[in-house]
Amino acid sequence: MSGKQPVLKHSEIVFMYAADDEAYKAYGTTFVGWGGAHTKEEVQRHHGLGIRCTGSMWCLTAGPELLHKNPELQKGVALDIESKPIMVPWLFDQVYEGMRALWGCTNNPIFRELCRRRVREAMAGGADGLHVDDHAGSAAAAMHGGGFCDYCMAGFREYLKDNASAADLRAAGVKDLDTFDYRTLVRKYAKTRQEYMKVQNRIPLTFSTTRLPPTFGSSAASHRRSPDTRSCCRQMRACHFRTKTMSWTASRTQSAKSRSSRSWARGESQPR
Repeated sequence: MSGKQPVLKHSEIVFMYAADDEAYKAYGTTFVGWGGAHTKEEVQRHHGLGIRCTGSMWCLTAGPELLHKNPELQKGVALDIESKPIMVPWLFDQVYEGMRALWGCTNNPIFRELCRRRVREAMAGGADGLHVDDHAGSAAAAMHGGGFCDYCMAGFREYLKDNASAADLRAAGVKDLDTFDYRTLVRKYAKTRQEYMKVQNRIPLTFSTTRLPPTFGSSAASHRRSPDTRSCCRQMRACHFRTKTMSWTASRTQSAKSRSSRSWARGESQPR
């Protein structure tokens, strides 16, 4: 990057969503981050205002309507240990002809092709950048008990070949990685998604009890299943650490303020 101008500057005035011209002018907007410029006309409108803009694609779900109208996409969803699809919990109100918002599996070729098509559509107008929404994909689904389809299992086997120690494999009873099916191991501990969510940290090869915070035990399983999600899991670990640190610091600060207030009420001098 030496000698090159940064893509985004600290002085940028960024809108999250696309807006009308008057709103842009009122704030002196220079960049729109969350899509809204997937057509040539929208890109030209933004550039005419001196604003750089983005297209946006979604890695979370095909959406209820598309899943209903294209049944083939139903074969590309994330699966739990019972081989059942997982509904995106915060999209509970999205229903089309009885179809729910089912989590897409970013290891599954069917859903991956949909993601590629979405990228092409989002960038067809020549936008300056691409916003990738819900980029975690199957790593996030694993936090809700997903990541157990055939494609996730195949990716996990390949990852274990390069990264699991002999001790790890012995502890899990793995004798032949080429035929190993992680689901068989998991079902010794849990038969349903609800059971799995309770015991996942105790299942061999999850690596969460000693290598990851318990909060992200299930994302650790995804981390091991799919090489594509390793970076995402590292980000979640860092985020978890920062959050815990800030919470601990805030608790200490509030406790100190409380002690100071009680001392002042008793007529004692307040600390400087």
